[in-house]
Amino acid sequence: MTDFEHDESFAPNSQPSAGLGLDRYHTYYRQLLSSAIEDGVITAEERAQLDLAVEALGLDRDRMAGLEHALRTAYQDRHRADVVDAEQEAATEAEGPASGPASAATPSQADKTAALERRVAELEQQVRELQAELDSARDQAAIEIDLSDLADPVASSLPADPTTLHARLRHDARDPYSLDALYRACDESDTDRRWCIAQALVFVGAADEEQRALFEQHRSSALISPSSALEAASWSRLLAHSDDDPMTGEILANITPAVLLGHTSALQSEGKLVAPDPSQALEASTSTVQAARCFGWAGQILNTAPPLLYPNTENPYPVSLLLTLPPALHLGSEALSGRSTQELAFLAGRWLAYFRRERFMRKLVPGIAELEGLFLAALLIANPTMPLSAEARGRVKPVAEAIEPLLGATEADGLRAAISRFVEQGGRTNLLRWATGADHTAVRAGFALCGDLETASAMLRLEAPTLEVEQESQEPLEAGGSPYRQAAPRQHNVHDRLIDDLIVFLTGARYAELRRQIGVAIG
Repeated sequence: MTDFEHDESFAPNSQPSAGLGLDRYHTYYRQLLSSAIEDGVITAEERAQLDLAVEALGLDRDRMAGLEHALRTAYQDRHRADVVDAEQEAATEAEGPASGPASAATPSQADKTAALERRVAELEQQVRELQAELDSARDQAAIEIDLSDLADPVASSLPADPTTLHARLRHDARDPYSLDALYRACDESDTDRRWCIAQALVFVGAADEEQRALFEQHRSSALISPSSALEAASWSRLLAHSDDDPMTGEILANITPAVLLGHTSALQSEGKLVAPDPSQALEASTSTVQAARCFGWAGQILNTAPPLLYPNTENPYPVSLLLTLPPALHLGSEALSGRSTQELAFLAGRWLAYFRRERFMRKLVPGIAELEGLFLAALLIANPTMPLSAEARGRVKPVAEAIEPLLGATEADGLRAAISRFVEQGGRTNLLRWATGADHTAVRAGFALCGDLETASAMLRLEAPTLEVEQESQEPLEAGGSPYRQAAPRQHNVHDRLIDDLIVFLTGARYAELRRQIGVAIG
């Protein structure tokens, strides 16, 4: 088998730069504890088994106690009942019933009803206040207009500077005048960049005979054959989209293992956690399945360790996330057969980008509202005195209390350091912009491996049902308050938005440098 094998000249990095870093002993204890809590009762035998695991594995008792508290809280939130601990119940009975005054303090049903009515009235008042704040925010929303780099759309009147011409493409990536002018402004000796721009012109149907001939001359249906792996720093310098904010990614990365642990524990307690058969796992480096081998090949180029892979012919999508510990991927029938090597290369590159720790939260928690709650909870964990609004604090404090006991020492220290830098840099982020920026980065990673716009477009259409619909929001999230959103967000064509960004990326200097770095540039 020759597909998805590197040339002898290829120089991989000695160790992948990215991973999710889950501790296997901690995971084992979590599995024992989740099984014990699942039925709402921790028996004496289960308690003994848990204590034995802590002692045998040398685990931190305080950290494990925090984990148990978090899982108990999650169980109570779902079932509206606490977990029964047989040993604690026995100890309470041995001490005897509580004295009279405690019983006398038990509230009556009327008191409970009155308290609930007061709480409803308070919540209604908060809703009215938030609606008033939202109305005021809409009136004061700033609208930025920048026409500084637009000019008369006639090729002869366009500037001859490649940088200025490329900036125009951010307004209209498919503008044939700008693309043609950019092609002619590039040095004739820079064949590689001219070929990239020619590809964009062919894709939008605006290439002349010279440009089409250049594109066809160097076009190949074979896999790229790089001479070296992508450097770790090049992910942010050459590949990442400008909206893929590294500070936001770093903050979310530090709570990702805890959130993943919480999600899988909840799924297990509800009997919904998928436990794949280990014997069905596909080894990325040695499997005879093309799609699996592609992930091993792609991981070495992108300097990212591939996840576990499992075939699933019933999966309607080419690739989908399998939420387990550690997280894995299901390869559907659309990936297991009938795909070209370039198509598989795009799929592998795109999904590997999400399996870097700074971007995994995008797939783990795709909803922006839930993502906002987790980000504010991270702020509260790192700095309990963070000046959040009363509404935001009340909303995210339970989330923070569930996450904090699950954080390891490394993640906790990293979170505090990241948020300290975040506040120093102004304490503002836009989570919707970060999420869509992460999607752009993932598509760029896939394109860097397949190198063909038509292939990227076709695969994005194939995966269209799994793509999040972007909703426009102008308001940032601030360390000192709660964000508000526009009432009627506009929806965009996600496929076209991603392809437009790929055209801007393909024709830019960063992509040209990336091709030179891994050794696939023409000439």
